[in-house]
Amino acid sequence: FEAGFQGRFNTKETSTDLYLDEVFTPDFSNSADFESGIYSLYASYSGKINNLGYQTGLRTEMEDRTIKVLETNTEYNTNRWDFFPTIHLSYQLPKDHQLMASYTRRTSRLRDWLLFPYLQYVDAYNVRMGDPTLTPSLIDSWEAGYIKQFKNAQFSTEFYHRVTHDKIDYILESYENNIAIQKPKNIGKDYATGVEANLNFKVKKVWEPTIMASIYHYKVDSYSTGQKKTRESNNWDLRLNNNFLLYKNITLQANA
Repeated sequence: FEAGFQGRFNTKETSTDLYLDEVFTPDFSNSADFESGIYSLYASYSGKINNLGYQTGLRTEMEDRTIKVLETNTEYNTNRWDFFPTIHLSYQLPKDHQLMASYTRRTSRLRDWLLFPYLQYVDAYNVRMGDPTLTPSLIDSWEAGYIKQFKNAQFSTEFYHRVTHDKIDYILESYENNIAIQKPKNIGKDYATGVEANLNFKVKKVWEPTIMASIYHYKVDSYSTGQKKTRESNNWDLRLNNNFLLYKNITLQANA
């Protein structure tokens, strides 16, 4: 059994000044104070019943965030709670076979520059503005896998399904003339479902290749325009990593 508390604090003063042809441009010159505190409580318990191993846990977080734009003396406050349960299971089969399954919830934290609510110059055709009401993306992940250990090799495969809630993406809108404005928004959800396979083995102690392949289906549902829009695709990845022992402690890596 394990339990604990974690506190993370971030304080930042930021200032952006823009000069076009050496002329100060106040519309794109801003300063802000940023303060954030994240307070976490967590507990986990693990054990084993015969060939079944398990670990379960729960983490809860409270985020307290303040952004103050100094030019307008405008303050934006956020206070939210999130909960992150996890469970991991493993089952040892005869002859070095193992089954695994898990569920986890994770978060994708916000970068502070996504939150500042003032215009920022990108280039002659693009400006951007942050959104202090953005919420972090939460990711639910279900995984199930199989591992087989050989004398000089290991094979593993994993099936997964992941759902991202409150996915963040940039929305492009017309600003003025031929200039576009980029705004980050919580646009909706995305889904990734696929399978991965890995094979690692050794060839006469001097060459250790690892072959990794995956195929997955990706879908995103966007509600940014008030109507549901869906985009889908089928994707695959193939990677080959090689480690060569040249001499004693000298190794060469080659990846494709």
